[in-house]
This record gives sequence, structure tokens and C-alpha cells, in this order.
Amino acid sequence: MSLYLCSSVKGTISEVAKTKIANDITNIHCRILGTVPSLVHVFFFEDVPEQLLNGKGIFLFGNIVNQPTPNQKKSLIMQIRHSIHIYTGLQLNEVMVDTSEIPEGCVMNGEKIY
Repeated sequence: MSLYLCSSVKGTISEVAKTKIANDITNIHCRILGTVPSLVHVFFFEDVPEQLLNGKGIFLFGNIVNQPTPNQKKSLIMQIRHSIHIYTGLQLNEVMVDTSEIPEGCVMNGEKIY
């Protein structure tokens, strides 16, 4: 199970854009890493202090169970940044994305350990 946390200043991402971005992240993740959509979760938080991001900007951090190759990780980050850019109108330099790989066996979903 992989978890993406997207933080922004309130109002930066519309509700419609959140849905489109979450769908894109899920599709990008599954296409690149070969997982199923039910194992990808995207959460949006609008609690970033405005002064931190000059009133705009987004930081998305993904905790990924699958161990991507360096090229997969680069492609994943690039495609997610582009999706956020398209649906929010922010410049790419205002969209920060990074990931961390979680070792298998460290995530439990119900009774199944990933």
C-alpha cells in the first residue's frame, strides 16, 4: 500500500482538481510500478502556513511500498508534478514532489502485511 500526502495552502487546489490529481497519481503509480489502484491512497491537506509557500505552492510526498528503480522514481515524480501543474495552474517550480521507499513488511492493511 502506497500513500501520497499532498500539502498546500487552503484554496490552492479546487475540489475538482483534487479528484483529477488523485486519479492521475493512482494511474501513474500503477502504470509505472505495476500495482493495483486499491493499493494507492492520496490525501490532501490544506494546513500549510501561507508564508511558507509565499501564498501558493504544493508539496506532495509519497511513501511507496514498491521499490522503484531510479528511472521509475524520476518518471513518477515528473509525471505527478506535471499533473499538479496542469490542474492547478501553478508553475512547475511551485510544485515539489518527492518519494520515500518503505521496506516490504512495514505496512499493514487489514490483515495483510505489505
